[in-house]
Amino acid sequence: MPVDPRVFQRRSQLLDSPIGAFEIDSLSGGMNTKAHPTRIGPNEAALIQNFLIKQGAFAEKRSGSVDKSGTTVSGGGTRPTGKTYAMGHYYPTSGSLGNRLLMNVGEEFLAWDGKGTGVSNWTQLAKPGGFAFPATRGKMRMVQVFDFNEATKDQLYILEEGSTKILKWSGGILSLVSGSGGLDPAAGRDALFWLSRLWIAGGGEEENGYIYFSQIGEPNRINKSAGYLINPSDETMRIVPFMQNGLLVFQRDSIWILDIDQANFGDLTFDATSIMPINTDIGTVAPDSVVQAGHDFFFLSRHGVHRLAKTERDRPLGVTIPISDKIKGTMDRVNWTYAYDCVGMVWDNLYMLAVPLDSATTNSHILVYDMVEDAWSIFDGWTPSAFLPVRFTEEDALYYGDLSTGKLYEALESSADTDSGTNIESIIETARFSFGGTTFRKHFQYLDLYVYGGTGGAVELYVGKDEAAFSLVDTYTITSGGLALGVTGDANSGFVLDDTAILSDGGLFRKRFYLDRFEACREMQFKFRSSGQNKVKILYFSVSALPEMENFD
Repeated sequence: MPVDPRVFQRRSQLLDSPIGAFEIDSLSGGMNTKAHPTRIGPNEAALIQNFLIKQGAFAEKRSGSVDKSGTTVSGGGTRPTGKTYAMGHYYPTSGSLGNRLLMNVGEEFLAWDGKGTGVSNWTQLAKPGGFAFPATRGKMRMVQVFDFNEATKDQLYILEEGSTKILKWSGGILSLVSGSGGLDPAAGRDALFWLSRLWIAGGGEEENGYIYFSQIGEPNRINKSAGYLINPSDETMRIVPFMQNGLLVFQRDSIWILDIDQANFGDLTFDATSIMPINTDIGTVAPDSVVQAGHDFFFLSRHGVHRLAKTERDRPLGVTIPISDKIKGTMDRVNWTYAYDCVGMVWDNLYMLAVPLDSATTNSHILVYDMVEDAWSIFDGWTPSAFLPVRFTEEDALYYGDLSTGKLYEALESSADTDSGTNIESIIETARFSFGGTTFRKHFQYLDLYVYGGTGGAVELYVGKDEAAFSLVDTYTITSGGLALGVTGDANSGFVLDDTAILSDGGLFRKRFYLDRFEACREMQFKFRSSGQNKVKILYFSVSALPEMENFD
């Protein structure tokens, strides 16, 4: 009977009798750092670094990143360096100007056309007279608005918390936004353009808890005497649209919904706009961790990563146990003193959250949650302070700005096997295999690794006996192969590993690592490491062991 290698499950037999046993793992359960490696569940791993879980079975080495920055820029000479404070995209609906990506690097603004890294592709934008950054830099937002009164209706507003100076850009020069008719523009902790209005989350002691809104089609005119006071005893962090009429307000220790009555909005007699709590004990500690995925919202609280979903009646569902509970050991390593600057993004069914781990004071690792597989992994090698998906020439791509250099990188670029020339160290540390218990010793016979990838891709196997450190056993280098293994959506979909299949078909290979050189032990843990530049996919592996015969004397 054919066996589909994509759906292998662990098959184990207790070594309580003098016969051999084996276990098969596909790693489809993702990373588990909550339990000790001896006790984690079937198909889970103690560490999955720079691998993605695919199709419920594959551990696929992630793609790399590509530096899009260049060294010189038009209008400024040498490209400026510093922290990336914010990024924004400008999508004009008319005119000859194409899509643009803007970023604030240090105290300079840059615009990129998405076409290359040359001096003609990057422009440094001069700041207008009278503009200055606040003494203490706050959260910056770049929001595209639609202004009825401007000759160019599409405008990109640049707003920073703590600043009264708001910038706008429409493809030419940066200029200051001014009010009219007795109403002025406003900035705050957060901003978004929704229902033809610019919405502002107030910041600072006097305006915290307030939600302000502009006149329809006039984002520069905000009446601060007509805002909504959500919860002044908590700190507002982020505002996000929900369904057709709702505005979710994420505070530090609570979540609220502002339910807008569009038909009577602003009418003091008939306006039925209401404010309702969703959670009064869980909020977000990191404004930029809040990301929408369809009708769901991911965010970081002091308890971990949460997923806020909607009910069948299109109402937000309260938050309970963190979805990051399985990686509690990793969440405990987060440096919470600096968690405010964590940034998240949803891309290709992945929620990615950049966090500072251990002693890091800036984002050092990316926690990756696969929404389809309900599985976690972790990336290193990236240090983002801002993520942004942008479309150039009808193709979406994910970019991030570096937190110290201000460089722009395209992330998970499908053809990139390195992070801008730096090899990607991909590691899997498996569960500890004890075959039913740690009270007796076993002789481990061999490990079969089923892997496919590009010619020259290498996988190293390390072994850790009982509680000992890992030691290198052997390295397997992939030889030239044939067709790619078929998965859903591929031309070769339907390939299965049956009795007539040859393991080299489809670029699929088996490597047997012999373990009989090791003395008997109670349990054994394995580490797979791939640091070369070729793509590698680990399909599954199996472990075989025999009991030590003296156990049955």
